[in-house]
Amino acid sequence: MSTLIVGGILLLFCVVAPIALHLYRRYQDAQMEKMRRVAQLTHAYRLTQRFLHQIPSQYLTRESKLLLLERAICFLNKLKKDIPGSQLVSSKIFRNQSMLDELQKNFVRPAPVTLKTAVDARQAQIHLNEFSRFVEIQARVNAIGQDVANEVIGHVNWFSVKCLTDFYREQGLNASKAKEYRLAIHHFNNELNEFNKHLEFETAEQGVQECLKLIEENEQFLASQEAGDNNPASSGESKASEENVLLMREWDSLDDDNEHFKKKQLYG
Repeated sequence: MSTLIVGGILLLFCVVAPIALHLYRRYQDAQMEKMRRVAQLTHAYRLTQRFLHQIPSQYLTRESKLLLLERAICFLNKLKKDIPGSQLVSSKIFRNQSMLDELQKNFVRPAPVTLKTAVDARQAQIHLNEFSRFVEIQARVNAIGQDVANEVIGHVNWFSVKCLTDFYREQGLNASKAKEYRLAIHHFNNELNEFNKHLEFETAEQGVQECLKLIEENEQFLASQEAGDNNPASSGESKASEENVLLMREWDSLDDDNEHFKKKQLYG
């Protein structure tokens, strides 16, 4: 009798143990899949917020903002299914939905953000390029329509050029107002080079013509300024602009450890 009991227990253990182990492994796999899904959705949501808040407002169209808010709400709703008790997710859904409703009713373009340094302009370009790839991926997985994606990508790709040309234009105009004409020509030439790299955009040709006109004007101003260099009254101004004149040398002739190399980095 005891032998039968022991045999029954061993048989039960041999049957139940593998089943229990299999169920435990499935539970672990389900938990790992849930964690992976939560991490992916959280990352995707954070991307939408980075694009909304770190790309300067003048480079986001109404369609771009609508797309970002709609995708953000979609990601949050999926997150809520995995972590239903999260008040943080619920509050973010409410906030993004409010922003979406307001944008659909009335789109007011915020005041443009001035890009003060080349670093700011490059960073804006990086965010715009990442935004373009984000839209491509969303269209590839059929999360958004291809027509919508093409329209947004077209605007974003142009803005990734314009954020640099806008910076160079602003710097050039400021230098021209300060009568630093050589420096102004340098910035306008940088702007011209950017436009020439992207002539596939129709508006780039207009930018090229504007740059050529500004360069010509400042070359005339520079010639007049240099003609008056023999005037003693202008010598003080000439010395004050010496540092900016040095910036116009060929970059290849500057040593990497030289102070002029740092200025090259500053002005792009």
